[in-house]
Amino acid sequence: MANVDLYRQHIQNLLSQHASLVWDERIQAQTIFDTERDHYQLVYVGWRNHRRIYGPVLHLDIMDNKIWIQQDGTGSIPILQIYKSMIRCAAFGENRHL
Repeated sequence: MANVDLYRQHIQNLLSQHASLVWDERIQAQTIFDTERDHYQLVYVGWRNHRRIYGPVLHLDIMDNKIWIQQDGTGSIPILQIYKSMIRCAAFGENRHL
């Protein structure tokens, strides 16, 4: 359980850091932390040039004591370097480790 608590802390820090990088003041970066069910998201919400902006940038889950990357819209996640042997990418299926 100690590992899961550490994962929660690292994921929340990671999403908060990415949220602070939003350069367009018309876009709001919202972090969603569901620590009870271990779902974590960074979502962009706003308007740009009369167009609605909405979508998940990062979506990470903790399942079976592993961090699952459900969505990576950043192109690069530092957590991959930290927990490379424990992370599974949902897009690759259950049996393929990164």
